[in-house]
Amino acid sequence: MEQTGIIQECTGRTAKVMIIRSSACGDNCASCGMCPGRETVIEARNECGAQKGDSVIINMSGGRVLRAAFLVYIVPIIFLVLGCVLGNYIFGTETAGIICGFALTALSLFTIHLFDKRLKPKYSPSIIRINNEE
Repeated sequence: MEQTGIIQECTGRTAKVMIIRSSACGDNCASCGMCPGRETVIEARNECGAQKGDSVIINMSGGRVLRAAFLVYIVPIIFLVLGCVLGNYIFGTETAGIICGFALTALSLFTIHLFDKRLKPKYSPSIIRINNEE
């Protein structure tokens, strides 16, 4: 998945890049007013030596985007359901099931947070080239 952005800040081998998010509803955000600001700043590996103000192309493979989304969104839901079922089975009440579900969800989110620094390089986008088509 490639996207164009403008470098806002460079620090070492990483850069903060402002990108314009594409809309899922056809890029006509003014018609409904539901989309918040479309500009966002992300951190990307600067592998081509781009400088502040450069227009760049950033890339993150589609498979990695899907794995990251699965990890952040689906895994906590699985833990919620698993906690509800186990809590209800072990303690015999729905209240205990709900409490266990929330506890396992919090545990999964905390674990994801702990591993964030280790996983960040693997799931971070990369600046692949400077965009000369301005």
